[in-house]
Amino acid sequence: VTTVNNGRDALEKVKSEALEAGAEKVRADQQYSERQRWMKQTFDLGKSFFLEGKYSEAIAEWEKLVPFLEQESGA
Repeated sequence: VTTVNNGRDALEKVKSEALEAGAEKVRADQQYSERQRWMKQTFDLGKSFFLEGKYSEAIAEWEKLVPFLEQESGA
């Protein structure tokens, strides 16, 4: 009986951890989507400033993106 209870407890623990991992993935996916949307909006705003000849404002917007660029990207 003790072995059966230990097995059930282990199964419940695994189920609980799997549910938490799934919820964590959903949160991570949402954060990624929000960051991607923000990056596109920031880039587009910088581009608008640039096309209007507002170069300082464009650079200020684009500089916000620098921490998110990979070294290897060449950007």
